[in-house]
Amino acid sequence: MLTTDIVRFYPSIYTHSLPWALHTKEIAKAHRQDMGLCGNLLDKILRESQDCQTVGIPVGPDTSFVMAEIVLASVDREFIRSCPEIQAFRWYDDFEIVGRTKGECELALVALEGLLANVELDINVSKTSIRELPLSLEESWVQELRNADLSGNPATQRKAINDFFSRAFDYASKLNHKAVLRYAVRKLHGAAVAPSNWMHTQNLMAQAAMHEPETLPHVLAVINFYESQGLPPNRPLLNTLLCEIIETYAMRQLGSEVAWSIWGFIQFNLRIPQECVESAVKVGDDIVMLLLLDAASKQLVEDRASLDAMADKITSASFESEHWLFAYEAVQKGWLSPPAAQHADFRRGPYVSALLNNGVYFYEAGNEDEVPNTRTARHLYGTPSWLWYKMPEEVD
Repeated sequence: MLTTDIVRFYPSIYTHSLPWALHTKEIAKAHRQDMGLCGNLLDKILRESQDCQTVGIPVGPDTSFVMAEIVLASVDREFIRSCPEIQAFRWYDDFEIVGRTKGECELALVALEGLLANVELDINVSKTSIRELPLSLEESWVQELRNADLSGNPATQRKAINDFFSRAFDYASKLNHKAVLRYAVRKLHGAAVAPSNWMHTQNLMAQAAMHEPETLPHVLAVINFYESQGLPPNRPLLNTLLCEIIETYAMRQLGSEVAWSIWGFIQFNLRIPQECVESAVKVGDDIVMLLLLDAASKQLVEDRASLDAMADKITSASFESEHWLFAYEAVQKGWLSPPAAQHADFRRGPYVSALLNNGVYFYEAGNEDEVPNTRTARHLYGTPSWLWYKMPEEVD
């Protein structure tokens, strides 16, 4: 840290006092290698958790929230010192800064950019703006969609639902905001859709999911909820929707969209067409593969040859590879049987045997003996209870 400060504020020191500069470099290098220092130890653990990459932190684990907070809390402290008159608020990685004038806000922004640069972070320019008060407390689309009345007799409700989705599609197109369609679909939990309007409503939700695949989990949750209320899902529509998303996003190697689609097949006890299975396998995503194996165990895959072929890839070294989760869960659940010698070698690994002996698993599969409208598969993006049963007040 001393070297960094000296280089930043006194660059001529390296020109006029080179031996001293080299000495300080050696001290800094020694400090970076000292695992007795907490920062170095954390850095080592982070690098080892993402194939020794030195940029960024792992995406997904809750520990990453803690690490990000450690870094940004230090930025907070320095910002308070450098801009004591400025009021500011941070929510995770979003900053909101309030100044008396536009000039104050611009200076504060420059200060924040400098502090973030010190820890090798950048501001997202596309999401940064300076606006003058007064401002609406909510975006207009939130107010309009929230206040939409979807009740009334079936004929009135059908018109209201059409108007509601027309506005939602229009806002989503103009604003390019992913939250719009998610919010619109989630509102249907409390809409008490009439039976005569249910098929039409599913068509509109399918359009939303095709336009914005991040809406798919909410679409599946709404359909699941109404099925539990006695309204059947449009299975041919669901099959077409899920296949289309798999085929479209598997080519782009986007595992999340493909995973949610396979989850939909399992959720509603639909058989996965073979072409979808083959496309999904090519994504090479562990969660996608585990969902396919779960579907196969529930007899929802016609030909599992492409899945069984993955068994040969499970070896004694698989737990140290990037696909350790797939290898471990496939063996733990008994979904794949590698050749006997490879199977034994994998199970004998010290970490694998410890996890297996303690009954540890990471993927929770639904019970095929449960009734279809409650049977579910859960994975890293599992379905929380509010997604099924009630409309949340907040907007992501």
